[in-house]
Amino acid sequence: MTAATLVERGKNIVRKHKDDALKLQAALDSLRRLEERRREIIAFNDAVVAELASYQEQEQSASAAYSRALKSGDVQQVREALREWLPLRPLVEFAQRELGALNATRTYGGDIEAFKSVAPNAKEVLLAACQCELSAAKADAEQARVDERARLSDEFDESDVASSPVVRRQAAKVSGLEAMLHRIETESIETTWKSFAEQLLSEQ
Repeated sequence: MTAATLVERGKNIVRKHKDDALKLQAALDSLRRLEERRREIIAFNDAVVAELASYQEQEQSASAAYSRALKSGDVQQVREALREWLPLRPLVEFAQRELGALNATRTYGGDIEAFKSVAPNAKEVLLAACQCELSAAKADAEQARVDERARLSDEFDESDVASSPVVRRQAAKVSGLEAMLHRIETESIETTWKSFAEQLLSEQ
């Protein structure tokens, strides 16, 4: 292969790489928006759990205050403690029921179901981001191979080029993304979104 051919191939790779980069950025922007929405759902449910749990803490504190008032021998203290404690008891029972129901719902995938209801296209967005990442990785791998071929002398063949650390590293990234893509295509969003969305976003 002549030097001119290598240069032209390199230029074509660069042009494709730029196109891939633009598509990847758009896909990741969409992915990031949905991941932020998923985290908002989780944060909201966490806040509701904390709010419900706070009633039990308040009731326990009021109950302890009532116990201290009984030991004080002061009827006024008992009266005030009861005013604080008694209204909380039915609220705590309600809060405990709601907390149990919410925790059970979350245990069986309530957070992801809520996410799916507001992001019905989640799988398509995750798939598109992975496909763009894979396309960019393949372009990087080809560029690495071309650069390595140009760097090595003619006494090295293509197997030597493929064995180069930089080429192997890029090839491994491509293989990893291909495996990810297969799982996204064949598995449900419940098993793929959290790990793969975070992984794709963290690599940027």
